[in-house]
Amino acid sequence: MLDSGGQLQAFGVNACGNSSVSRLRVTPTGGGGGGIQLRIAVYPNPTSNSLTIETTSTDLTTENNVDDYTKVKKNNTEHFSARLLNHSNVELRSAESKNGKVTFDTQGIQEGLYYLSVQSGQDLTTRQIIIKK
Repeated sequence: MLDSGGQLQAFGVNACGNSSVSRLRVTPTGGGGGGIQLRIAVYPNPTSNSLTIETTSTDLTTENNVDDYTKVKKNNTEHFSARLLNHSNVELRSAESKNGKVTFDTQGIQEGLYYLSVQSGQDLTTRQIIIKK
């Protein structure tokens, strides 16, 4: 779906329940097109000991009207904040990342369904997290 800010979002869940989201920010350029794609990976889910949140952004902008996407720039330096919440919206864990990765220790958290909120710039993503012991 393309929103009014020119951002395309795609969500997916595999058979194991692992989910991912991709966002493509469409940025007008003087030539070759492209944009920035932001992916958020959360693993493992379900979890018992730790939960890792990782972002990767890919610059798909090309120069000089050349459709050569073999030279895309990928990095995991996306700044984001992450919060793990219970069903009452009480924050159990929180962290900010400047290197594209955060890991939460989930050992002291009871088994159950929780919510992970990830904010990167104006993008806010919420995922369901299952903790099993």
